[in-house]
Amino acid sequence: MELLFSTDWDGTEANIASATWGILPAAYIVQNSDFFGDWLDSR
Repeated sequence: MELLFSTDWDGTEANIASATWGILPAAYIVQNSDFFGDWLDSR
């Protein structure tokens, strides 16, 4: 799984393909078994 981000997408479905997308490196996907009170660094 990859987490993508964009700094120029205007939020409309029609412009998703024309936006510039980057991959967020070393993303941590929270698991159901993670303690809800732990803070995760978002860097």
